[in-house]
Amino acid sequence: MDLPVRTVRLYLTRWGFTPQRPLQRAFQQKPEAVEQWLQANYSAIAARAKAEGAEMCWGGETAVASVEHSPRGYAPK
Repeated sequence: MDLPVRTVRLYLTRWGFTPQRPLQRAFQQKPEAVEQWLQANYSAIAARAKAEGAEMCWGGETAVASVEHSPRGYAPK
């Protein structure tokens, strides 16, 4: 069954879904593991970048985009 794009929002609303923004943090975040990585690995990476005159850039694992807001998706209320 093909649905026109303009009616998808209507159907999702009827089924109890609302537009929502994703959380800005991971549910599986492990602060201890992050701290261990920062101490063991990141310091060596940062030192090498500094020695080589490199610039370090960080990007999220979902995507790197130039938009300033989080995209919305539909989820149950």
